[in-house]
Amino acid sequence: ATLYAASRLQSLSTQHSALEGWLTPTWIALFLWSEINPGLTASTHFNLNVPLLATLSVLLITRARRSKSTPLKQSTPQPVTLPQAQAA
Repeated sequence: ATLYAASRLQSLSTQHSALEGWLTPTWIALFLWSEINPGLTASTHFNLNVPLLATLSVLLITRARRSKSTPLKQSTPQPVTLPQAQAA
């Protein structure tokens, strides 16, 4: 969730796809359901975290595959000069 939030904050000005529109509500639903899940799972014998995590993983894998197809910018490394220690 933290890495996803960081990537969304870095690209605030860009247009997001429909996939991005589903990711944020899924993260929110997972968080909220995780808060009330322990009390309800005992009585219903069904854990909704499993389908939420499966949905989230499919969305994140799809997002990763789409971003992998876009070429990365190649940057040339810049040399770093370190200050010289002066002898006393």
